[in-house]
Amino acid sequence: MNCRTYPGADCDTDHQLLVATVKVRLAKRQRQHSIPPLNLEELKEEKAVQFAAEVSNRFTALEAAHDEVTPDLWKGTKTVLLEVARETIGSVKSQKKKKWISDDTYAVIWEKREAKGKYKNRYQELKAEGQKKLRVNKHQQLESMCAELEAANAKRNSRQIFQIVKSMTQKFQPRLQCIHSATGENFTEAAHITDRWKGCCEDLYHDEEGNGTEQEYWEQEPPRLTSEVAHAIRQTASRKATGPDDVPAELFKAGETALDRMLRI
Repeated sequence: MNCRTYPGADCDTDHQLLVATVKVRLAKRQRQHSIPPLNLEELKEEKAVQFAAEVSNRFTALEAAHDEVTPDLWKGTKTVLLEVARETIGSVKSQKKKKWISDDTYAVIWEKREAKGKYKNRYQELKAEGQKKLRVNKHQQLESMCAELEAANAKRNSRQIFQIVKSMTQKFQPRLQCIHSATGENFTEAAHITDRWKGCCEDLYHDEEGNGTEQEYWEQEPPRLTSEVAHAIRQTASRKATGPDDVPAELFKAGETALDRMLRI
């Protein structure tokens, strides 16, 4: 609707800052409050034993209180695992991103802004000095990260190595959730995407002939063995993102306290 440039912006470039007023209709999105992830690095040795013992005690109390049906069984299992984990190992504390620009460099940048338009020669001197200091600060930051990388390599901590390398090389990539409808239309809203996946799964398991072959197949399936469920839990990969239930695999693997309940579920 309106567009103009601001030639006076201090950006150290021959480009000019452009500001535009745009009229656009955006979908209303509810803000989701993220839950801090659990500090799974602490789930070992004494704390792992403490976690397993407390979880076992709470499961025993739940079973003694009342008989649980399958939905309540899973709900109680999830609640106990998460509550005990937060009490035992706590959540990961959010760390502020370390600033790599020093205070001296900031002082030169602010002095340069004050000199712009008033003292041309002084402005050019401060501009060159600021760029030089920024290069030094960036080099110091890379040296610090390389030192952390070498320390992680000496400890054979491959997870930390990959995290540091990723932070050094990762570039910003904008994301857009999009999925095709049955008619080829693009869906970008979360509600439409969820309905599309729901319909896709229903189509996959739909019995077109109506002879109930799927039901007969599952009725012939032999019951699961405890050893099978235990093997599946042990084989589950650790350090992976959680699903919608927010329960990491490490909580099931710690002492296998949830083995009996998962077998019943």
